This record gives sequence, structure tokens and C-alpha cells, in this order.
Amino acid sequence: MNTWKISLILFCLLLTGAAFVAAQQRQTSGVIVIQGATLINGTGGPSIRNGAIVVDGGRIRDIGPRNEVRVPGNAQIVDARGKWVIPGLIDAHVHFSQSGGIYTRPDIVDLRKWRSYEKEMEWIKQRLPYTFERYLVSGVTGVVDCGGPMWNFEMRDIASHTKKAPRVAVAGPLIATYLPPTTLTSDPDIVKPDSPAQARDLVRRQLDRKPDLIKLWWVRRQGDNFNEQVQIMSAAIDESKSHSVRVAVHATELDTAKAAVRAGAD
Repeated sequence: MNTWKISLILFCLLLTGAAFVAAQQRQTSGVIVIQGATLINGTGGPSIRNGAIVVDGGRIRDIGPRNEVRVPGNAQIVDARGKWVIPGLIDAHVHFSQSGGIYTRPDIVDLRKWRSYEKEMEWIKQRLPYTFERYLVSGVTGVVDCGGPMWNFEMRDIASHTKKAPRVAVAGPLIATYLPPTTLTSDPDIVKPDSPAQARDLVRRQLDRKPDLIKLWWVRRQGDNFNEQVQIMSAAIDESKSHSVRVAVHATELDTAKAAVRAGAD
């Protein structure tokens, strides 16, 4: 083969390779522009018609009217004309160990004769991908699980590695003044300390898993020693705050709510 023919073939291959690389760079630039939608920014200001949102590396880099936002030439364009865009909603109080199921609260409605509590927990774990996706399609991009079994921390890890999942913050087992006898399992969602020392220990068990918050379940029933409860709950709050972990409290009475706030609960 003549030298000039070989050179021509190599030149064509070089051009083809360069074009392929350029196309790949355009496809994998990571910049996505959602344009044409009506934007509601959640500040109370007027909506923005024919808006544009520039997303770069998973973060919003620019947002505003389409004619005021610079759109990179290599961006992937999403045509959102006729649609509306709002900030992601946050559900600040969920329990994945319940997920709205009627069989998850035998302490309230005992249906274990038809479906065991353990079987319900396994079912909830298996359908986590569906639960995660259901939040997103409802516009909820962040949720806070305010207490559940220790597998809550595994669930948070699963969500962080799942594309179709909201951002998840969790607490471990609720540290409670009352322990429902119907929800006892090897991985309980409620634990009851009998002393301030036990309360601190239960907090420390969760600290190893880096909880986003500690949840207390302060239920005062007739005949309970309120002062003793204050000492136990105060110890749990103090242990949490000493490690810079926020504390949420389910308080069923004004007195318990005030006591929790005085002890430093958030």
C-alpha cells in the first residue's frame, strides 16, 4: 500500500477517535439544564415563568429566568415546558419501621393474630426501594426517621447508595419511659432505661453508629414517679448533648415537655 494511503487511513482514524472522545465528553459533562418550567422558589416571591436551572455535579449552580441564565454548550437539556418546579419537600418525622402499616403498632391495635410483628418488619425491609422511590415521586427529597431499630442505620447507608432515594437522617431506638410489651424483638425500636446510668449507656450505644439525632419517648402514665423520670431523661439528654448530638422528645404532656426543654432538649 502506498505511503500516502496509509497516512490517509491513519488521519481518518485519528479524526474518528477525536470525534468520539468529543462526543463522550459532551455526554458525560455532568451539567444538566432544566428549562422552560415555571419555578417556585419557596421564598414567597413571584413565580418565574420559562425558568432555567443549571445542575452541575449534582448541585444547583444557577437558577432564574431562561434569558438570564448562561447555559453551557455541552449541557444535557431537559425540556420542562408546561411543568412546575418547587424546592424538594422535607418530611421531618417518619418511622421507616412503621411506614404507615397497620400491623406495626400492636401496642395500639394488636393484629398479630393475622400477621406477626416480626414478619411485618421483614416485609418493610424488603420494600425499602419502593418506599424510597415513593418519597421522590411525591416531591419529598429529605426525610428524618425519628427513631427505630438499630437497622435504621443500615437503612440510612442503603439510601445514601441508592439513586432513587431521598436524603435520610435517622435516630436509633427510642429511649423511653414506657416499654410496650407487644413490640419486643431482638432489634427493638423502643428501649427503656431504669436508671440515669442505663440511659447514658443506651445513648452511647447509638453514638457508635453516628446518629443524626437521639429520640426520647417520654410517656407518663398514672402512678409513674415523675422526678425519677426527669433524672433518667435528663441523663440521656446530657449524654447526647455532650457529644453534640441533637435530641428530639416525644412528650405527651406539657410538664414533660417543659422538663425536657429545661434539661437541654432541642
